[in-house]
Amino acid sequence: LVFSFISEPMVCGVGIIIILTGVPIFFLGVYWRSKPKCVHRLTESMTRWGQELCFVVYPQDAPEEEENSPCPPSLLAATDKPLKPQ
Repeated sequence: LVFSFISEPMVCGVGIIIILTGVPIFFLGVYWRSKPKCVHRLTESMTRWGQELCFVVYPQDAPEEEENSPCPPSLLAATDKPLKPQ
């Protein structure tokens, strides 16, 4: 680690800055338990915007698309007993 700082201090400095930007995000998102409702609304809207931007989730208001999803439905959901290994 020390040799990395000596040989390429600029690259290591940028990495440390990127890591340190996560500290306030951690405190705002995880550590702070009693957030006001406006903070919850802000984080939920940012999450939804990011999901829509990256196309990472199916829209929730279209249940017929779940039948056409690339993943088959789970067999455990149809039965009460877990499957036995063979």
